[in-house]
Amino acid sequence: MIPPLASLTALVLGPAVPDAPWQMLTASPAPVLTIAQARRLDEILASLAHWADSGEAPIMALLPLGDGAALLLRAAGGGAIGPGALPQAHGVIIPADMLATIDGRAERLLPVLPAPDGSRNFGRSPLLIPPVLPPLPLRQGWEDIGLAWRNRIVIVPEMADVLPTLATVLSGTGPPEQAARITGWATTALLPPAGEFDPWDECQLLVIGPGRRMPHGMPYLPARFNMLGEPEPVITPPAAWRVWAAFREATGTAAMLPWHPDMTIEPVPALLARLADHADADRSHRTPLVRALLAGRGRQGADLKVAGINLLAGWLEQDGAADLADDDCEGLGRATLLAALASLDAPGQALARMTAPRVLWLIDGLADHPGVTGPLGSAAAVWLASHAPDHAALPAIITARLQGPPGLDVARLATVPVLAALGRGNAALALQVTAAGLRQPTANMAALATTLAALRLGAER
Repeated sequence: MIPPLASLTALVLGPAVPDAPWQMLTASPAPVLTIAQARRLDEILASLAHWADSGEAPIMALLPLGDGAALLLRAAGGGAIGPGALPQAHGVIIPADMLATIDGRAERLLPVLPAPDGSRNFGRSPLLIPPVLPPLPLRQGWEDIGLAWRNRIVIVPEMADVLPTLATVLSGTGPPEQAARITGWATTALLPPAGEFDPWDECQLLVIGPGRRMPHGMPYLPARFNMLGEPEPVITPPAAWRVWAAFREATGTAAMLPWHPDMTIEPVPALLARLADHADADRSHRTPLVRALLAGRGRQGADLKVAGINLLAGWLEQDGAADLADDDCEGLGRATLLAALASLDAPGQALARMTAPRVLWLIDGLADHPGVTGPLGSAAAVWLASHAPDHAALPAIITARLQGPPGLDVARLATVPVLAALGRGNAALALQVTAAGLRQPTANMAALATTLAALRLGAER
C-alpha cells in the first residue's frame, strides 16, 4: 500500500537550447544518486537525444538506473509538443522501496505522470503519489504471453492500443518469482545504445504502435494479434520452472531453494539435485521429502520420482541412511530402496554402511528386482559371501548378475570369499564366475591363481 503523502523526484529532461545535449533541466527535490546511477542517467539522456532526432511519436519507458531504482518517463519530440518547441521528457525517479510497494508495477504511475508540455514547471516540485492510483485500461480475456520467460515485442494495430496492451501484458505476467526479471520496458524500438546503456538488454518488453520502425536483429519474440484480437504466440514456462514448482508443491518444505531466473537454463537433473541437497540441510526432512517426491504427479511426476530416488541414493551412499527407521523403510518400500542402490556406481559402499538385518531384508527381494543384473547384484553377492555365506539366495543372485550386461564389477565375484561360499554344490556356477572374471580387462595370472585356489576351497566345503 502506498503510504500517505508519498512523493517522487520529478524531472524535466531535454536540451536547454536547440542542438544542445540533453540534460536535467529541473528537478525537485534534487535526486540523490550513486555514481553508477548518475552515470546511467547521463547515458539515458544521450540515448534520448538521439531518439529525438528520429521524429518518432511520443513514447513511454521504464529504464533501470541500478540498485533497484528506475526512471519512468514520457518523452516527445519538439514537433509533437508544439510549434517551435524543443524535445523534452517528464520523468520520475522511482527508488527500490517504492517499486516494491507497487509490486514492481511502475506503469501504474503513468496516469499521474503528465506528458511533456514544453515548460519546465513539472520539475519544480515533487510528484505527489495518491494512496490509491487511478486504474489503467486493460484488455480483457488475454492469456499470459510468457513475458517472464522470453523478451517480447508486441505490435498493436492502433496507437490507442499501446497503453492498454502494455498494462495488460505487465499485469498478467507471472509467476512472480520469474516476473521479477522484468525491470524495463518501452513503447519504442528506436532508443539507441549509449555508453554501457543498451535498451535491448534493459527493456524486456516493447509495445509499439502501427508505423513504428524496428531495427533488424532485435532480440525479441514478436507477438502479433490473431483474428480474435489475442496476441500470439504464447510462451509456456520451461521445464526447469515446472520442476521447481512441482518440487515446492510436493514437499512444501520451508527449506525450499528460492527460484532465480538463471535456473531457467539449468538442466533439470542438476536443478533437482540442488533442490534436494538444499532441502536435505535439515535431516528431519529426509523421509517426508523422499515420500513427497516419489508421489509426484502431473507432467513432472517422472522427474520428481527420479529426484526422490537420487536423493535416497545419496543418503544410502553417505551413511547407509542410518536415520531411516524400519517403519520408514517399509513405508518407502523395498523396491524403492533397491532402485536407489541400483542407481549408485558403487552400491557396495552403501551396503557396507547399512545394518546387517536391513541388508538381508533388501536381499530377500533382490532376485526379482532388475538391479540384480548390474553392479548391485555383484555388491550383494560379495556382502553375502562375507556376512552370510550360506544364504540360499547367493547362487541365484550371482546367476542373474552373470546374465546381465558385462562390467568391471563382475571381477569382484571371482574372489576367494565368493567362490568359497558357493561351495561344492555350485561348482559349475563357480567356473562361470571364474571365466567371467578372467575376461575382465583387469584380470592377470595372479587373479587366475586366486580363483583356482578359491575353487579348491569351495570344493572342500
